[in-house]
Amino acid sequence: MKYKFLALSLFSGFLLWLAWPVKPLGFLLHVAFVPLLLIEYELSKKTVKKKTLKFFSYSYVALLIWNLATTWWVYNASPGGATFAFFANALLMTIPLMLFYYTKKAAGNIAGYFSFPIYWLAFEYIHLNWDLTWPWLTLGNGFASIYPIVQWYSFSGHLGGSLWVLVGNLLIFLSIRDRQLNKVLISLFSLWFGIPVIISLSMYFSYKEKGKPVEVVVVQPNVDPYNEKFVSGSEETQMEAMIKLSKQAISPATRFVAWPETALAWGFFEKEANQSEIVDSLYKFIGQYPKLSLLTGVSTYVLYKEKPTPTARYEKGFGYYDAFNTAMNISKPGSCSFYHKSKLVPGVEYIPPIIKKCAINLGGVVGGLGRADSASVFTGATGIKTAPVICYESIFGAYVAKFVRKGASFITIITNDAWWGNTPGHRQHFDYARLRSIETRKSIARSANTGTSGFINQRGDALQKSKYGVKTVLKGNVFVNNELTFYVKYGDYIGLAAMYFSLFFIAIMLFAKIIRIKKSYNGN
Repeated sequence: MKYKFLALSLFSGFLLWLAWPVKPLGFLLHVAFVPLLLIEYELSKKTVKKKTLKFFSYSYVALLIWNLATTWWVYNASPGGATFAFFANALLMTIPLMLFYYTKKAAGNIAGYFSFPIYWLAFEYIHLNWDLTWPWLTLGNGFASIYPIVQWYSFSGHLGGSLWVLVGNLLIFLSIRDRQLNKVLISLFSLWFGIPVIISLSMYFSYKEKGKPVEVVVVQPNVDPYNEKFVSGSEETQMEAMIKLSKQAISPATRFVAWPETALAWGFFEKEANQSEIVDSLYKFIGQYPKLSLLTGVSTYVLYKEKPTPTARYEKGFGYYDAFNTAMNISKPGSCSFYHKSKLVPGVEYIPPIIKKCAINLGGVVGGLGRADSASVFTGATGIKTAPVICYESIFGAYVAKFVRKGASFITIITNDAWWGNTPGHRQHFDYARLRSIETRKSIARSANTGTSGFINQRGDALQKSKYGVKTVLKGNVFVNNELTFYVKYGDYIGLAAMYFSLFFIAIMLFAKIIRIKKSYNGN
């Protein structure tokens, strides 16, 4: 029997990997949890020791396989940090499954099976919003490579995709378990799966771009982040190369040019920006094009005279200061504005106390960075507003929606995916941006240090894509508009509702346990 359970566990992990981008097999997510549900069901019927430990172990094996097989490329940046991330994230993922197990055991089948999707959605919502956030494997992201079938994300966001998957798994499992209702449940699954696909494809093929076209240029400098990018003395050469690339594509119609995350890796204090030779060179560059704005990644610092922030660093003889992963906008000579990255990568840019010794090198500066309190937008030279989304932030649908609520009429993503090498990592990251375009119905211009830069339209199509490892510049049109989708207005309401419902099911579980204890006590 243990080999049967192990086979089911391995099969679940295999299905979760097989369904994940960039493979176009996301529909397999609708059956990927069925083996784990079968394990729980078989264990619940048998009189065996350590049932709880067995279900936890088989669940953990499946989830660990999923983490390892889909995000192994993190290992390229830091073997030790990646190993910690794989095992820790798989462990966190067992929490909703174990809550389902305990709820079903205490309160019965109906409460248990209803709680299954609720607990998982609540977990994903929390995982999007706490300090140890790593939502790369949010189930709704699994359709990023077959985005035409999830155009309804403009109403639900990617957590709607997670709900779609979880209920689908439940219906398939129940149809296997209950032969009498097999045909009814299969019919329900067909409707549950098919109707959203039909609606989505109808939305996809009938959708027309909204707004007016605006010409944007994105630069991909292809600088090696390990051996070249952060080498002292290379600053001026790198900047001149990006200016040269930009000039190859800029036309009188160009309104924005985007350079990648930490394109200007050498830091300066924001209050002294106008005294920086680097910034002065950028002013001279932009001064040649009165209607052009430059959006670039840069490392910046802020010095504090008063009480510092919790993330502030201290240097003797200098004082307290914060380092930031920053987006800078220059729309006219002599003036620049800044946005500080808010969604920081745990273990890379933000170091929670429990993982201070496991810092991972994935995106520029290793150590604790300061961060913005909220999203903010940049206004170009002609009044057009864009969202300066920095790298990891593009995984957070509700956070990207905040930029749009603040007036962004298109989205600019700047990133440095070169840390991972030519692996599925940078391709998954690009495909996730497709979901952000659908959720917000905003065009996206994406500038990466290397692979993949490009343009994505409002229904998720990649209009242009650069190749990995190539120094290049791309020019394209984005359509700007100020319309707000249902999802932009209300964010991750599905996850928020699930979190509250999960408290309800936990209360049911605890109440049922108390009743059982009382009955057992009275019986004795």
